Amino acid sequence: MTKPRAWIDYGSPWTQLSCWRSKSGYEVDFLLDEELAIEVKATARVSDRDLVGLKALREEGRLLRFIVVCRQERPELLDGIEIMPWEYFLQALWAGSLLKME
Repeated sequence: MTKPRAWIDYGSPWTQLSCWRSKSGYEVDFLLDEELAIEVKATARVSDRDLVGLKALREEGRLLRFIVVCRQERPELLDGIEIMPWEYFLQALWAGSLLKME
């Protein structure tokens, strides 16, 4: 998914983009400014298994917001993690409403 990189290049050039991996092997696809964690899944229905990396990162207490982008039809909140259909995510990304400073 190159959308966060394109968004940074065009709309928010000072935003830092990175990923995260724990020593025990948990991963999160994207971190924006050490504020927002984004995990991308191809699934149409998010399960607890899809949240493992975000939950492990959340335990570190460094970030403010956690999102799973997926093919699910409707947004929902699952154990404090936002489940966001990809269309909603892209609209929020380009509208500038994902990061606190936007």
